[in-house]
Amino acid sequence: MQTYDTDKSRSGDVHCRHPRGVLSVLAAATLALTACGGGGGGDEVSQEPPLPLDPTLVAAGQQTFRHDSFGDERFWTDVLMMNQVIESAVDPLTAASVGLKIDADALPAEVLEGIQSGAIPLDDPQTTLALLKLDAVLGAKGEVSQGPDGRLALKRFGVTCALCHSTVSRDLHVLAGGKTDLVGIVGHRLDGWPNRDLQPGTILSLSPALTEKQAAEYASWATLYGPGFYDPRINVNTDPGSNPAVGPDVDANLAAYKAAGGIPVLIPPAFGRWAWTNRLSRAMATRRTNRRGR
Repeated sequence: MQTYDTDKSRSGDVHCRHPRGVLSVLAAATLALTACGGGGGGDEVSQEPPLPLDPTLVAAGQQTFRHDSFGDERFWTDVLMMNQVIESAVDPLTAASVGLKIDADALPAEVLEGIQSGAIPLDDPQTTLALLKLDAVLGAKGEVSQGPDGRLALKRFGVTCALCHSTVSRDLHVLAGGKTDLVGIVGHRLDGWPNRDLQPGTILSLSPALTEKQAAEYASWATLYGPGFYDPRINVNTDPGSNPAVGPDVDANLAAYKAAGGIPVLIPPAFGRWAWTNRLSRAMATRRTNRRGR
């Protein structure tokens, strides 16, 4: 297996308002962000998988980890309307500022050359859509179409496990416009490494579907704790002390969440957590079965 040099020391990743309580969906939806959980339980101790590994199964697992959104486009697009935000306001530099990574190996040579020469602008959301169309943004899935005028549109958006649990190597130096070194932003994919530049709360706070107080709570994770922090309890718990999103009184639940010590945790690595990965795989399989039954 080829390895790359990475910085292991980093530990710190349009406002139309909809009715309060929209984030209760966060509690019910099992997102790719669910994989950002730490949690207790002795069976989560790192374990080596049985050897030898089945290469077919490994390839299938890699494909699932990297590219399967498990249908969460319904959440990110239909509920949070993040496709609208990305299309209108998220250029590659903005995306990089909240920790998103670009897989250099997914970029054609002419694209890399265009970035380095400055011919491809990094301050234009259209470039973000082009990168999504190339499937080059780690953990992000976009359904991109092109209109008669040549402009790209983001119809659907979702995320995968790789959003939180993949990063890129720091051995590649792409100079945007011949000046700005994109080291640590554009690199070779490192699956299983925690993305501790990621700011999940900041990303969620960009949704036009949130109330101002909800958006502020999620945005506060990065300012209070730094990048790489996420509170996975919002995916599975429905009590106000664990989840700032549950209704019906969002403001009261935000207060209860804070009073109960709601604190995000550092995104863990995915590698070396065999029992945890098995349990996640079973949960994903159950979710896929349930989706088929709808």
